[in-house]
Amino acid sequence: MNDGLNVNRRRTLLGAAFVGAHLLGLGAASAETIAPRPYRVVWPTGWDVSYLPSPTTNSGKNLGGERARVLLKGEGGAFAAAIELTHFPRSDKGRSNLTEEFDLLRGNLQAGYERQRFEVQLTPTQEQAIGGLPALTTELSVTNDNTHLMQWLGVALSPQFFYALTFTARAENFARYRPQFDAVTRSMAFK
Repeated sequence: MNDGLNVNRRRTLLGAAFVGAHLLGLGAASAETIAPRPYRVVWPTGWDVSYLPSPTTNSGKNLGGERARVLLKGEGGAFAAAIELTHFPRSDKGRSNLTEEFDLLRGNLQAGYERQRFEVQLTPTQEQAIGGLPALTTELSVTNDNTHLMQWLGVALSPQFFYALTFTARAENFARYRPQFDAVTRSMAFK
């Protein structure tokens, strides 16, 4: 049994969206957080930044964090690329294991796409520092008859916070906008 983050918390991170839902036409409402953000970041110029409440658990409990959704629109206002950073306070007293949390989140993300009839291929997990913290990352190639998306996923844990970061773009735009995303990750500092 995993004594780490609450299972409901992890499940709701899939709803945090990793931006797949946005790619299917769902919009984002903007909401400012009351507490100071436990990170520093420089978002890319020309991208729209929205702050959304953290996802709630299946029972409706608020997790106390927030999501920053950063969207780049292409010609005609169509989606070109998205970055999403979700954070919330940890209440696990340090019991969470980064590998287990990453594996669970990656699996939930993959299952969510597969439920929508996408085929998903994943790269091997990589170790990488994000925001000054050890993190685990992977890339997903997500396809169906009409769409081919690429998504980068990273997860990091500080003593106080859980962080999940995604970068998503249509396959033809992924390499084009990846340098802007890489600049964002280099600018990040997590508490």
